[in-house]
Parts: sequence; structure tokens; C-alpha cells
Amino acid sequence: MQNTVLLVEDHTILREGLRQVISKTSGFKVVGEAGDGVEGIDLARELRPDIVLLDLGLPKMYGLDVLVELQRHCPATKVIILTMSTGEELAIEAFRNGASAYVVKQSSVGELIEALVAVSGGGYYLSSQVSEQVLARIRRGDPADAGSGEAVLTRASVEKGNSGKPATAEPEDADES
Repeated sequence: MQNTVLLVEDHTILREGLRQVISKTSGFKVVGEAGDGVEGIDLARELRPDIVLLDLGLPKMYGLDVLVELQRHCPATKVIILTMSTGEELAIEAFRNGASAYVVKQSSVGELIEALVAVSGGGYYLSSQVSEQVLARIRRGDPADAGSGEAVLTRASVEKGNSGKPATAEPEDADES
């Protein structure tokens, strides 16, 4: 059985490279591609892929907001975040919002494949470039990571004024990918 994958990435050359890598990986098949967040949600609802490979710095809708919508409309679909950001705040926020994996674009192809395999088997994955930072925060007992049950905010919810608190993480650049 092949795991179906939807690519949601705004950079065409990167999408094409991801498609080639995934098509050569046993057990995985790309079934669709989207260049922005809104198109990604629409395709996910239509195709019901097993896995969505999701960039965060997308046009039309920020990736974490797309993640929240995917969790609402396609709860069986697993989401792998693919991003430039190596900051632990954003990784933690992604997992709190339902991501199954967080892979930074500086990773090797092998690491991306490891994430695909882990997620397809029901597991989780965190890039090595971020895992040390996350573990350090857990070891410190950082109350922000203690599972307080408070809602994690997306950029859109803060922009709409849905909370008196600032978001825990913002992308470093609105065009970040």
C-alpha cells in the first residue's frame, strides 16, 4: 500500500524536487500539489491524502493557520511541516497545533524520508537542528512547554485580536519558506 502525499509549497522548483524525491521513495506517492495555503486546504479536502507536506511561509494563508484548518477538515491526514525556521518556539507551536513532524529545509533528503516513514507509521519526527533546543527547554522546565492547556495562537488569531497575549512565535520573514 502506498501512502499518498500532498505537497503544499509555494516555490515551484522545491515542489518539483520534493515530488522527484518522494516518487523514488518506496511506499509513497505524490497525489497533488498546491502553491498556496488556500489551495492546499481545498486539495486536502478533495484528495484526503495520508500526509500533507506543508511549508509555513505560504501566500494567501500562513502555514500554521493551514495546519489548524487541516486538523479540522481532514483529521486523519498527518502533517509534516517543512520550513526554514530552526527556532524551537515555532516547532513547539506546530506540534501543539497538530503537526506530526517538523523538518527544516536545511535537512538532508534522508532526514525528510525518515520523517515520512515515521509519520506514515503513526509516529512523530523532529529535525535534529531543532531537537536539541526543544529538549533543553523541556529540561529547564519551561512553563510554556509544560502542557498548560492554554490555546496556542496562530498569526491570524493574533492579528484578529482574539487574545490579549502575543503569539509565541512569528515567522522571521513573511516570505519565509
